[in-house]
Amino acid sequence: MQLMIVNSAFACEVFLKALLVYYGEMQLRNHKLKDLWLDLEEKDEETTLSIKRSIKDGFASDDDNLFDRLLDDASEAFVYWRYIYEKQDGSININYLIGLRSLLREVCCKKFYNKSWNEFVDS
Repeated sequence: MQLMIVNSAFACEVFLKALLVYYGEMQLRNHKLKDLWLDLEEKDEETTLSIKRSIKDGFASDDDNLFDRLLDDASEAFVYWRYIYEKQDGSININYLIGLRSLLREVCCKKFYNKSWNEFVDS
């Protein structure tokens, strides 16, 4: 489970940074998903709103703050979970992290290759 969390969090970070570079951002020294997300929101509100709606729908939630709360919880997952063995415990919503990773992967494929992830894999 630890490896899945670390890899998913790192993938989210890389996808967010790739999108930010796509929009011209070059100062990307931060590992915090929330900070990267807020930067992306400024550059592509349509995409970030779509991702938020997809997460909300995926969780079948009426909570308009669900995405932001889960993002807060996962913001430092890469650094925290990489060294979880040094800590007493940890918790994270793995469904959120996997969902965010999948949505960001899809957005990157559309933006960079004008293909869905499945079309990209098949090409």
